[in-house]
Amino acid sequence: YTYDEYEDCLNSGMIDAVYIALPNNMHLEYSVRAARAGKHVLCEKPLALSVEESFELVRYCSEKKLVGAMDYSFLYIPARTLFKELIDSGLIGDIHSLKMSFFRDDFDHWPRDWYYDPKLGGGAVVSTGSHLISSVHHLTNHRIDWVDATITTKREVDIGFNAIMQTSNGCVCTIEISHCIAGPGRHVIEANGEKGSLLLDHQSNVVSILNGTSFTHSILPHHQVGFGSRAWEGNFRLQPTARVLEMVVSQINFQSHEFKLGFDLGADDVKVINAIKKSHTEKRRIYIPT
Repeated sequence: YTYDEYEDCLNSGMIDAVYIALPNNMHLEYSVRAARAGKHVLCEKPLALSVEESFELVRYCSEKKLVGAMDYSFLYIPARTLFKELIDSGLIGDIHSLKMSFFRDDFDHWPRDWYYDPKLGGGAVVSTGSHLISSVHHLTNHRIDWVDATITTKREVDIGFNAIMQTSNGCVCTIEISHCIAGPGRHVIEANGEKGSLLLDHQSNVVSILNGTSFTHSILPHHQVGFGSRAWEGNFRLQPTARVLEMVVSQINFQSHEFKLGFDLGADDVKVINAIKKSHTEKRRIYIPT
């Protein structure tokens, strides 16, 4: 079925859930309209540009017993699923520092015009930063207490930032992002714990370093699982999205208290995004309220 009007779709009686994949400044409005129509919502990041409005949506979905989920699909890229699994296993002990970098040379090749307009939710802080901020929450299982950041701009658009932040359990996290770094692009994550370190390099190798000895871990079939419990090998973009869809459908059907992609995570990330901007503007550390 196709519909000319969003409300016609919501009122058709044919759907139970809506996937919001619109420009960033439109996420909140269309998520709210879907929730008011009694539909579960899967939303692209960020949930909203306003902290207050994002938490209002969290409360509304909770009261109406609707699933509000974030499409943080990059968390479920197979190598990152393995990385998280090893951390949760206690292999390197409690994490005391986390470092993440995301470098590309694609500023003049962003896919849509609105990416270049901060008023529409464009720019690297929102569009790319939300991926790494959600990774901090995901890997440490703790909220972020404070952030100290500097934003880099080009033609009045933020193209990256450097930030240091600390989680509620004392883990110090460093994020570096730039969309104007020459080369093929690279994304690296390093976690350091009381027993050793884990590295996810730019070629998606997961390496542990324990007692001075390194070991490369293998991605297993269950790391490749996506929607319908099928394996989705070789499809970098579709597999993690299929994994998220599987989790959201399961949450709609069974309402698990262990759901990891709720709107509350999205709202917390909006707080951190806004704190990064405020830290840059005021040139100081910003403490983030609970």
